[in-house]
Amino acid sequence: MKISLQQLAGTPKVIGKLRGNNVSLISTKGGFRIVLVTENGKVRVLAATPHPGVSKFQAKKSEPDLEYNELSKSFDEDPALFQHLMPLYDQIVAEINKKL
Repeated sequence: MKISLQQLAGTPKVIGKLRGNNVSLISTKGGFRIVLVTENGKVRVLAATPHPGVSKFQAKKSEPDLEYNELSKSFDEDPALFQHLMPLYDQIVAEINKKL
């Protein structure tokens, strides 16, 4: 998966830490939100959804040790609203990570 700088909506934002590594949120101009971490020089996607709150939920679900330091109202979504979509989002993350 290749995302060019022209496709980004702003700059990546550090939103937390995972085992001492920065966790970042990248937003595309098309509205896709990707949460990623770089560990031992390798990038790993933790979440990929169309909403920052859902991405935060997905990342925390896959990595319970993830600690967020960035607060945002958009992250306070009720998981019941999107729980039925999580298998799809999990599959998207798995496919992205296979190609990294």
